[in-house]
Amino acid sequence: MLIWHVDATPNSSGTDYVYNNSYTSHKLLALEQADGLGEIENGGSANAGDYYNTPKSFSPKTNPNSNRYSGTATNVVVDSLTAAGATMSAWVGISSNDIPASPTGLTATVASSSSINLNWNPVHEATSYNVYRAISPRGLYSLVVLINLFAEKTYQILIKMEGI
Repeated sequence: MLIWHVDATPNSSGTDYVYNNSYTSHKLLALEQADGLGEIENGGSANAGDYYNTPKSFSPKTNPNSNRYSGTATNVVVDSLTAAGATMSAWVGISSNDIPASPTGLTATVASSSSINLNWNPVHEATSYNVYRAISPRGLYSLVVLINLFAEKTYQILIKMEGI
C-alpha cells in the first residue's frame, strides 16, 4: 500500500495551490515512505521499503507520521493491513486524542466447558463496559452477548468502556 500526503491549500486568489513539488520540505503531494528514510526527497529512488505492508501502520505516533506539516495531529490512522495478495484490506480511520485508557489487568478464567469469567481493573468514570471478540488478532470484532466457546480456540478480546 502506498500512502500519499496531499496539502492542497489554495493560494490567496484561489487560482492555484500554495505548495508545489519543488525541492522544498513542504510539498503539494508527497509519498509517505514506510521505512521513514525520506530517500525520494533526498534525490534517491523509490524502493520496496516505501510500501506499507503488514504489520506496518501509519498514525500520529509512527515514523513517518500522519501529522500536518505544522506538527499538529490529524489523527489519521491506517492499520491492520492484510498480507500482500490479489485482495488486500486495511483499517483506515480517524482516532481521537481524547480516548481514555483501556481497562488493564484482563484475565480469563475457565468457569466450565462452555464458559469463561472475564475480570479487569475498572476505569475511573466508566459507567458500563461492552465486551467484543474476534477469532483472529486483526479480525473483525463483534459485540459479545452469548459467547459460544470452542475448545482449543484462541479468541481476541476487546473491552470498551461506555459513559465517559
